[in-house]
Amino acid sequence: MHRVLLKMFASSVGYCIILNELLEIERGLTAAGIQVATPHPDLKEVGKGNVLRVRLTAEGAIQNVEAVAPELRARLWTLRDGQHNSFPYVKVDHPLLSVPITHSWATDHSKLWKALNGSEARRAELRRLMQEYPIAKSWIQDWPGTALMRRCKERVEQLSSLDRGDAAAVPATFQRFLVAANTPEYLLTELTNRILSYAELRDESWIEAAHKALVEGLAVYFDVPEEEFDRDAGDPAHKAEISSALAKGAVGGQLQECALTGAEMAMHEGNFPQPNLPSLGQTYIFSKNTEIKAAHRYRRAAADAFPVARDIVMRLSGGVEWLTEDERKSKNWGLIPSEKPKESDLLLAFLPADTDLAAVAILTESEDIEAAYAALTKRVVKELDGTIERGFAQEQVQICIIRKVDPANRKVIFHRKPIAGAVHKAATGWRNGCGNVPPVLCCPVPDGKNVREAKPPHVAPLSLSSTTRTLYADGGTRRVDVIGRSAAEACALFLEEGDFPRRARDLLRLFLTRHSALLSGCSHAQRKSRDHLRTFDPKTELRLAALRSITWIALLLHKLDRPKEAYMSEPAFKLGQLLAVADVVHAGYCADVRGGDVPPTLLGNSVLSMAQSNPIKALAVLCGRWKPYGAWVKRSSVLRTSADRLVASKERNEQDRGWAIRRAQSQVVRASEISAELSGILPAKPDDVFRAELLLGYIAGLPPTEKMTASPPALSGDQSK
Repeated sequence: MHRVLLKMFASSVGYCIILNELLEIERGLTAAGIQVATPHPDLKEVGKGNVLRVRLTAEGAIQNVEAVAPELRARLWTLRDGQHNSFPYVKVDHPLLSVPITHSWATDHSKLWKALNGSEARRAELRRLMQEYPIAKSWIQDWPGTALMRRCKERVEQLSSLDRGDAAAVPATFQRFLVAANTPEYLLTELTNRILSYAELRDESWIEAAHKALVEGLAVYFDVPEEEFDRDAGDPAHKAEISSALAKGAVGGQLQECALTGAEMAMHEGNFPQPNLPSLGQTYIFSKNTEIKAAHRYRRAAADAFPVARDIVMRLSGGVEWLTEDERKSKNWGLIPSEKPKESDLLLAFLPADTDLAAVAILTESEDIEAAYAALTKRVVKELDGTIERGFAQEQVQICIIRKVDPANRKVIFHRKPIAGAVHKAATGWRNGCGNVPPVLCCPVPDGKNVREAKPPHVAPLSLSSTTRTLYADGGTRRVDVIGRSAAEACALFLEEGDFPRRARDLLRLFLTRHSALLSGCSHAQRKSRDHLRTFDPKTELRLAALRSITWIALLLHKLDRPKEAYMSEPAFKLGQLLAVADVVHAGYCADVRGGDVPPTLLGNSVLSMAQSNPIKALAVLCGRWKPYGAWVKRSSVLRTSADRLVASKERNEQDRGWAIRRAQSQVVRASEISAELSGILPAKPDDVFRAELLLGYIAGLPPTEKMTASPPALSGDQSK
């Protein structure tokens, strides 16, 4: 009971949200037999930016200085107490030279440095700086500070068990630094001379490194000479041994009940680990903000606020670090767009029974989605007889989304453990939903020198946030950043949790509100002419966005049990097709009668908005405006001759006019048939499903026919009478 209350307390104040979920992740990895590293809380990654590795001899002298490549820097480790006393990674926050510490001097010198052309001019400037400003002795005497020196001595004792093993370079580096730091002026003077020498003799990258060190400061990683030990001190292979040595050296308290597991164990003391997670940065797996006055009444802070076993804490941090290693990106973890513009969340998705399965790819926009789906299908369904493999299908898939709320706060916004069989069923249903698009629907998209007819693509569940955080205005040409829907809602829709039809209807209304202008605008411009479409969307970004929105609308209709085989024969879709035909006929009329001069709005598009709220009135208005265009189509033989002549022209504009006339002739008969079918069956008060199907029908229009027909019947179905 005590353990349950502690969990409830921690979650209620927002501290243990990550801790509880990490326990589930660690248990899944452990159950699968995956042994993860257990880093000590003091074991951290080095900071970003350029780093110089300084190799020290046994006497504390500098043996060599080298620049650390970015890919190697990411693998280095350091020991640190929170944000203090870092070593072997040490930041020197002072310029090595005694340059004026003023904003005006820094600004003027920066302009001067940028104006210098060529490496020789910059080397000359470095020599001038060295002559004019000597080494900054004012702060060197106090460097690196008594706190870091004292802590390094303590670390030597804590790491003494590593003296004779594979990790012997680690305590040796601490010992050599203590010797070198006894004469800080000599150490930093030698370092300055080395950097300047390399800037003179080596490649240009050293010029920038030397300049930054002389006038701003630098980051240093101390190590032992190469090949003196089996491995460098900074080798990440030492992490497990370092953690073990630090844990053994920790002062053990009396056994206490762990708030997470209920077992009697030695409790963790001090700050909790801070694994460096992708996008989220350094993340305390548990912390308690002492500034929150509501928590003061309990008189508990830091580790005392939520007693957890030392071994458990190390395993939790080790589990999430193992899961987010670079080689598991796009497989077990990935960054996903938040519902807010320019923000992202961390997605963890993995199957403990098979961590090689790219679970992340099934949920995100990934090139590996087909391979991931095929792998999941192969494991869940036997290839021979199609029966489900109960052993694998019942394994749980961990799905967890973590958000950076503010610089010091992280929050899990979604965590589920569906079985593999349920994920496979959800993925299959999602694929079917993405295919719920009218087969005739496509859009011309430039592809190099050619133009291809692009189909609406597959969309991933977690693309919901990025897709819904854009509202299209001004006829679909202007994008407005708004708050989208969360990844948690997308996952719930994917897994069909709770009242998912209600969620699908809610999202359908959102897409209609935010994307209708884009969808109708693209279709309208396409029916006017190629030039109008190019003007509407010169970079094809709007067309591609419209195709993705179409898939989402079709998918949501599928979730509402509206397959394309049903809705394509319903009044809403057919009314949309009728409006599309009206656009085509109007465009053909303009191509012939007005010499290709098309008005801002075509006939069908002019009543589309009305049709979404009052389809009966819209049909009546359309029929009332149809008369001049119906009369024009009656000139079938004349139009056919005119169209043939224009198509045979060598001028592209003339050809476009000819094809517009032909399309109008070929579709006019179907327009009459559709209007007759709609007479008397349109609803007085359409819902969002009707509006969505109407929009899809308008976008899809009628499929092209091989043989043109020139019958000129009039539209029927004026239901206003």
